Amino acid sequence: MFGLSTITLIYFAVAAFIVGFTKTSVGGMGILAVLLMALAFPGKASPGILLPMLVIADIFAVLYYRRSCRWSVIIKIFPLTAIGVFIGYFLVDIIAQDIFEKSLGILILAMLVLSFVLEKYGNKLSNSKIFIGITGIAAGIATMMGNAAARYLVFIYYKWDCQKNNLLAHEAGFSY
Repeated sequence: MFGLSTITLIYFAVAAFIVGFTKTSVGGMGILAVLLMALAFPGKASPGILLPMLVIADIFAVLYYRRSCRWSVIIKIFPLTAIGVFIGYFLVDIIAQDIFEKSLGILILAMLVLSFVLEKYGNKLSNSKIFIGITGIAAGIATMMGNAAARYLVFIYYKWDCQKNNLLAHEAGFSY
């Protein structure tokens, strides 16, 4: 179908399911969708193919969680992530395809490490404005390179004590 292999279609279907699942309950699973899309489609094509799925899922999530979102939190981090998006835009343009694929793998590993660091040292790091600034910029770069900013943004939301519904609302609201 469409000249795609069976395994590519399976990766695509599972990634689509994970995107929907992530927007409604388990935010940390989104990185698996990025990974599956990177396996299914080469380099720079994978974020472009994943983006429409994320937009549709975000529309539904924003509609569902709009009352739980504190838009002031999103407005506070927007400038940092905008800087990262700007940097990421140019990085995607100048990085060669093979290096981009490796960079996407490094991005995924960095998010896994960040998740571990948050579990272990989240309270100590949540007071560091420098770390929050770096995290905001990294979220923007991750958005441009792989539609994968959620793990970075969770750290910032963690600082403001967001509950699960608020966290999901902020992820959806910011992504949208």
